[in-house]
Amino acid sequence: MKFRTKTILGVALIELVLLGILTLNVISMLRDSNQEEATRKVKLTEALILAASESAIFSYDVATLQSLADSIIQTEELAYVRFWDNDYNILAESWLLSEQDASDFYLSSETLHKTIPIEVSGQTSGFAQFGIDQGYIASVLNRAINQTVSLALFEVILVAIFSAVLGVYLTRQLNSLTFASNKIRDGHLGFTLPVRGNDELADVVRSFNTMSTTLKKLEIKESQEKEQLEIAHQRMRSLLDNFPFLIWLKNTDGEFLSVNKAFAEACGKKDPLEVEGLTDFDVWPVDLANDYRLDDLKVITSSQGKVVEEKVESDGERTWIETFKSPVLHNNEVIGTVGFARDVSDRKHAAERQRKAEAIFNSASEAILLSDAYSKVKMINPAFTKITGYEESEIIGQNASMLSSGQHDKEFYRTMYAALETEGLWQGEVHNRKKNGELYVQWQTVVALKDGNGNVDEYLAIFSDITEKKEAEEEIKYRANYDQLTGLPNRTLLHELLRQELQHSRRESKKCAVMFLDLDHFKRINDTLGHAVGDLLLQTVSELLQETIRESDVVARLGGDEFIVILSDVDNATDISTVAEKIVSVLDTPLSIDDHEIRTCTSIGIAVYPDDAFEEGELLSHADMAMYKAKESGRGQYRFFNADMAKEIRSSRSIEIELRNAIENEDLAVAFQPIVSMGDKAILGFESLMRWPESANHNTSIEQSIRNAEEFGLIQPLFEVVFEKAAREFSRLPLRNDNPQLYFSINVSSHQIPERLSLEWIEERLRYYGLANENLVLELTEGIFLSDSPENLRWFKRARDKGIRIALDDFGTGYSSLAYLKRFTVDFLKIDRSFIADLDELGADYSLVKSVLALSDAFGLKVIAEGVETEKQASILAELGCKTAQGYYYGKPKIVTGSTSSHHKGGNSSVS
Repeated sequence: MKFRTKTILGVALIELVLLGILTLNVISMLRDSNQEEATRKVKLTEALILAASESAIFSYDVATLQSLADSIIQTEELAYVRFWDNDYNILAESWLLSEQDASDFYLSSETLHKTIPIEVSGQTSGFAQFGIDQGYIASVLNRAINQTVSLALFEVILVAIFSAVLGVYLTRQLNSLTFASNKIRDGHLGFTLPVRGNDELADVVRSFNTMSTTLKKLEIKESQEKEQLEIAHQRMRSLLDNFPFLIWLKNTDGEFLSVNKAFAEACGKKDPLEVEGLTDFDVWPVDLANDYRLDDLKVITSSQGKVVEEKVESDGERTWIETFKSPVLHNNEVIGTVGFARDVSDRKHAAERQRKAEAIFNSASEAILLSDAYSKVKMINPAFTKITGYEESEIIGQNASMLSSGQHDKEFYRTMYAALETEGLWQGEVHNRKKNGELYVQWQTVVALKDGNGNVDEYLAIFSDITEKKEAEEEIKYRANYDQLTGLPNRTLLHELLRQELQHSRRESKKCAVMFLDLDHFKRINDTLGHAVGDLLLQTVSELLQETIRESDVVARLGGDEFIVILSDVDNATDISTVAEKIVSVLDTPLSIDDHEIRTCTSIGIAVYPDDAFEEGELLSHADMAMYKAKESGRGQYRFFNADMAKEIRSSRSIEIELRNAIENEDLAVAFQPIVSMGDKAILGFESLMRWPESANHNTSIEQSIRNAEEFGLIQPLFEVVFEKAAREFSRLPLRNDNPQLYFSINVSSHQIPERLSLEWIEERLRYYGLANENLVLELTEGIFLSDSPENLRWFKRARDKGIRIALDDFGTGYSSLAYLKRFTVDFLKIDRSFIADLDELGADYSLVKSVLALSDAFGLKVIAEGVETEKQASILAELGCKTAQGYYYGKPKIVTGSTSSHHKGGNSSVS
């Protein structure tokens, strides 16, 4: 049944029920009202009759009573009125009906008879009776009821019509609402209905429309919120998945509710969704899972987070892992845990590096300063305070320029910052000022630190106070470039100055000259008056030379008694000669030195650029050659270099090439000359002497070849070749089997000590041939004493500490001095053959040899006499107490090649 029918029937039923109830109530009310009206009328009639009939009854006024009865009977409800006396005699009566009808009415049950006594003065005078027609009253009531029922039927019809109209009206609106509701049910939120009228249904429609619109807005809002929530979820997922560490969310049972991609990959899963619903026991080893579960329970029960750092070792690698777990709360109740774990090895290592860096920063001996891009100081280390005197509180926030000494111009700093801008680094010396005002020099390295955009953000300066180092360097530089005795440029600086002068002469197309000076008789002065006077003489000569030449010219000391003068911008040989003559004249003048009148002179060799040579080496060599020619011409002379001298130089070059080839090809031989005991002529050792092989065609003597090797810088390789051959041949001598104390000696040039001749190399080669250090004696000339240096002294000491013995060769021909013998401890003194050749009892050589032998006894030294060629010489030496000798008398030098015999006078010994 449709709603419309239900509505009509329902409304009609309700109306009918209400109408029936109303009709019944009306009928009941009409009956009650009719009854009440009848009762009222009875009482009224009674009152009227009593009031009107009292006197008439009392007086028996029949006419009055009849008139009263007639007047009363006019009421439709009354059928009759009758008055009686006490004897029931009818005094008057009046009927509304006919007699017959009155008789029927009187006897009818529908007639209500009412008798009332009439009292006068308390006494009953008669009675009055009247009859009420209840049928009439009932007919009136029936008429009223019929009218009511008719009206009710009419109302039923109206109600039916109204119900139908109302049903149509209501169902039409409700159908629209039903249609709209179905639309909403189907998802068409926001659907609205047209509003008709202004009644409650219209309000319902309006409310429905508002509800639909609101639902649509809520749908849109919900959609937007879902979209935003999805975006937020994707962002959160992207954020979590791009974290470089593991992230998870668990419930209180330990089940994973959500994890990030890194966690899933760590579990061996491709998708984080694969981990959801699992527990630690599903993805980790049991021991780890147990630990993780215990940690979760601690977090859940304590409602507090937990941070753990632990070392994990895998495949021999140690990794630091930091794990953080925190409770998830809802209404103050723990509903789960959230956590993350990350590899903090880099952080731990960085912290360790930072700790070490801070330790280095604080303990570094170099000062460290960090400033911003505007040079405002941000940080310093303790060394900075130690060097500059500025405390941290005094320098932080200040500009680093407060250290400036004012000794650098703006261009200096522009260059510095330009290098920092382009290269990011600058190094150099900076002169700054300390807090106390003291100037100092610092070696500074500045690094430009840039930000991510490549802009300079900070400057890091590291520097050290090199003031003392600079002073020491200046001193070293001075010592390296200047002669300590005279203050003149030394050999090293001379070459640089000459190189500069040659560059100047080439550039200006001018000439310059090099003078090579050698003092005459200087050795004699040094030996007779002592080195102190000799040193004073050299100082005086240097001063005189500087006074003689121009300021633009240069005076340098090569060493010993040799000086170089560089004359710049000379025009001709006459100008050069003038200067040379002036120098010769000045130095030929007697000099007063330390209360001694000393006469000396000089020999000068001159070479001119570009006439004689183009390079400094050639000029010096040519000037040296010219100086020797001046000496050959007589002392106190000067000579210019010429072509003949050039031929000699070319010959010298040929000799150098010949010598180099001989060294490279080992085209050298070694001859052994025996050193014997003069008493029993037993061989104690052999002196190794360099010889040219018999097959070689050499025109240069051995002595000259050795001097050439020293001059050409070949003495060390020459020594090594000779040493190798000597050690090899000595190791093969059968004589060594019977005499393990047998030794061989070899000559060493002063040019080799101390830098070139390595004692370690000597030891290594001796061991190679099965020889001991004690089997070797190194022979040195007195020229070694010219370089009275700590290095030489240390070399001597190291050699003797190693068991290598030292012999002083050609003693008496050079710089013999007791002081030197005391400082440079040697084992043997070898008296030069020049003192042995003319030895007799009355000669000076005899006295000299005797003195040497006495001196050696005093110092505990052994003496070897060289060049003993006759029996007389041997006899004299024996008388003087000499115990060891060598020379042709005992045996000539013999080249040793595998097996060679050597015989000496007074006995036979084979040397092979």
